[in-house]
Amino acid sequence: MGGMGSGRRSSSCGSRENDFHTIEIKWLMQQGCFSLAYFPMRWSRGEIEISSIGVTVQRDGDIVTGLELSYNCRGQSYKYVASVDWLPCYFGNSRPYFLCPHCGRRALKLYGGNLFLCRRCQGFTYDSQYYDPWMRNFVNVKKLQEKMHKKWMRGRTWGKLIEKHDRYMMALHAATKATLKRYKSIEDRIKKSS
Repeated sequence: MGGMGSGRRSSSCGSRENDFHTIEIKWLMQQGCFSLAYFPMRWSRGEIEISSIGVTVQRDGDIVTGLELSYNCRGQSYKYVASVDWLPCYFGNSRPYFLCPHCGRRALKLYGGNLFLCRRCQGFTYDSQYYDPWMRNFVNVKKLQEKMHKKWMRGRTWGKLIEKHDRYMMALHAATKATLKRYKSIEDRIKKSS
């Protein structure tokens, strides 16, 4: 049978974040939502609205302290506060973070299930955790190639990127050979059985 990591992943490996609705604090700031008292959030596929929630902004003076989320999910009504923590930046000002309603960790995004929680509490995995070695190396090579097209890079930084690129290319070449060898053995077994 297949080797380690082959075959389908079980559902216990966690869900992927792209499958869920998100509330992103950076987007809320860009849209000016913190200056409002109440605003709705809607998610849609095409022109069809598939979900919506009502968000009430809680304040202590001028500082936003939390967002009260109210919505219905699977016939049950939910209403709770996702607290906002302001972390000071090095050169003045401060940056907002959600505090996960379940674990209290800081998060830039909350992901909706029954409750809007951080990625760890929702049990999410990164898409890259599903990549085989060939795909992982391919993605790394593409990222490095994008970095290498930047203008005005120091010579030492450029040299490090070239070395890293060469390592990933060698690993990609080895992974490609292994993948082709595996496909060849599968093809040979199919030919023998027919």
